[in-house]
Amino acid sequence: MIPFLYNARWRAVANAIASKDQPENASAIESLRCRLIASDKPIQVIDYGAGSRDEDRPPDQARLGVTKQTTVGSVARASRDPASAALLYRLVRDTKAVSCVELGTCVGISAAYIAAALQGEGKLVTLEGAPAVAAVAAANIESLGISHRVRVVTGAFHQTLCAVLKSSAPIDFFFNDGHHSEEAVIAYFNQALPNLSTEAVVVIDDIWWSPGMTRAWKWIRKHSRSRKSVAVGSLGIVLLR
Repeated sequence: MIPFLYNARWRAVANAIASKDQPENASAIESLRCRLIASDKPIQVIDYGAGSRDEDRPPDQARLGVTKQTTVGSVARASRDPASAALLYRLVRDTKAVSCVELGTCVGISAAYIAAALQGEGKLVTLEGAPAVAAVAAANIESLGISHRVRVVTGAFHQTLCAVLKSSAPIDFFFNDGHHSEEAVIAYFNQALPNLSTEAVVVIDDIWWSPGMTRAWKWIRKHSRSRKSVAVGSLGIVLLR
């Protein structure tokens, strides 16, 4: 990238981090969040990820998924908190991202913030492994009036990501809030790289969640394509060269 373009891009990232701007529909999104957290509606979740922080889930089991019965409220509580969701909004808005991909839709809160930031032809494709959770997210996105900007893709990442990356390229904003393991984070980063734009911003969530996630974050920071990086709370933000 030409140096002055890179510097402008990084200033946009830095401004997003320093700013406190909120999307115009933040109150609607947060009202929705409150209703979801209060919901005791039963829901079946297929968890393809690493499981809980203390769970030592074998890779084969993570790939096949673990089915659990829980509530919508319990699932919603795992959504991005308002402050970090607003940071995602500002990163997308300030860097003028057009094509965005999110791994880990949950109930659609972070997707709503990202979609609120999109302008012009901006689109978001968000991937969710659990069909019942994806259905809740799609309904929430519809209720917020942003479904024209968001496509929810259902299925395990190892089955859906390849096609999404190809159809979304060149991708300007890649947010991984999915499978929380060292191996998966590195694998999805490598898989995404050929489909990312030369000015892409990559965000990895929960970089301090486990020793493996922290190792993955440090590996990505040192990658030859990573020109500048910063950690903001649980989010690792990388600007590619």
